[in-house]
Amino acid sequence: MACNLAQSGYEVTVLAASICPDDCEKTHCDLRHTLDARESVSGAHVLLNMLEDFCEFQGKLHKLHDEGGLPDGLHIIHCGDATPQQVVTLGAWARGHGYVLIDAPSTGGALGAKQASLSFAAGGDAIAIANCAPIFGSMGHVTRVGEIGSGQICRLGNQAIAAVFVGVFSEVMALVKASGGDAEAFRSALRSGFNDNRLLTLMCERVMRQNFSGGASAESVLSDLQTGVDVASQFGLTMPLMEKAEEAFSDLVHREGRGADNYAAISQSKLLVATEKA
Repeated sequence: MACNLAQSGYEVTVLAASICPDDCEKTHCDLRHTLDARESVSGAHVLLNMLEDFCEFQGKLHKLHDEGGLPDGLHIIHCGDATPQQVVTLGAWARGHGYVLIDAPSTGGALGAKQASLSFAAGGDAIAIANCAPIFGSMGHVTRVGEIGSGQICRLGNQAIAAVFVGVFSEVMALVKASGGDAEAFRSALRSGFNDNRLLTLMCERVMRQNFSGGASAESVLSDLQTGVDVASQFGLTMPLMEKAEEAFSDLVHREGRGADNYAAISQSKLLVATEKA
């Protein structure tokens, strides 16, 4: 992501202990890096956060503000995970101190980050998001989905859809194999019909090849499902399928451990059941 921004002509300073020299050399990008948080935002117009720990990010942000280290009018783009309420609260804090927060989690994974094909679901002020559109364009595509908090709700929805989809696909593939069918032919048939989509192309390739490197942990998906159900209840909604998925992932974490890759665990358990019955 940082290299794609630099290649687009932006001056990029990365707050990190190191930057992979191989990636910089391959992409011919010019990045600065620092271990000093205040130096990293000095003179900046936009702060792009990719920290996984929201509380850590919020703490660093508040500390920089208290020390006078955040430039006036700074646009803060939060691309990491959080609950909708967390970003709503942070957005109010930012607005009260003259900053602008954009809640913009991304999908597309490591491959999307390298290929500048990430999809950002952005929540926040329409004008602010439009002004930052060229920055998002250097990394992929942005769609404004509503006010602050909406981006995180879209992220939760995306996680739920992916988790349920891969689980169902693994069950169906188990059925196909148990019945003696050709799994690859079945997938090809799906791709030529109404069910063809990007999720089928990418995720199901991982299921069939049993290649789950870089996958999310079952624990993180469980957390997102629980948050999704809780948020829905705040709007008076019930999520029967999401609740079933939550139960399944809770069992999965208990059985496989907190660090288990969710797609691998689901796929292997379903295919194992099919093998045993066959």
